[in-house]
Amino acid sequence: MERDDIAQRIIAGGYRRQKTYDTFGFLLTEEQIIPSANMEDIDLNAFRAFLRMQGLDTEEEPQPAIADDLCNRRILVEFDNALRPTVYGLMAFGKEPQVHPQTTNFFVECVAYLGEDRASDIILAGEGKGRLEEQIRRSVGWVRGLGWTESYDGLEREETPLIPEKALREAIVNAVVHRDYGVEGDARSVP
Repeated sequence: MERDDIAQRIIAGGYRRQKTYDTFGFLLTEEQIIPSANMEDIDLNAFRAFLRMQGLDTEEEPQPAIADDLCNRRILVEFDNALRPTVYGLMAFGKEPQVHPQTTNFFVECVAYLGEDRASDIILAGEGKGRLEEQIRRSVGWVRGLGWTESYDGLEREETPLIPEKALREAIVNAVVHRDYGVEGDARSVP
């Protein structure tokens, strides 16, 4: 699964549901504001790379002002006379998404247990932090580091991953996409 496929799955339902949600006054989780962040927390190179992967020309003139483009794509929203990233904006394009209090726990925790359940002793632990695609890449790498199985055909050795690559990526992407991104105390709800 390519990086743009991951981003598309994460935001896919958002724009289609937004009109209905607006009708009833609901706020999509991914559009909640991160009040401790600002436009400088967005990695503009990551944003431009995403646009290029979508087939959009980021060099041909005229181009929209970067702040306007980020706002139009709901990466930034105006709040309290400043442009603030949304959960989506920070998690998809943030320089260091986990440094903000509202998103500090939005990462993948990788754990290998000695037994068959979480009550067993932990033998190895790691974290997949960063933007969403970085979390997925780092988590896949962590699991790959657990080892491979070997088989032999005469003198030829063949290594096989413990979990097929496609299944591993799909499981991690699903976990990242479907985790609860609800941010308590959204700044827009403050009187």
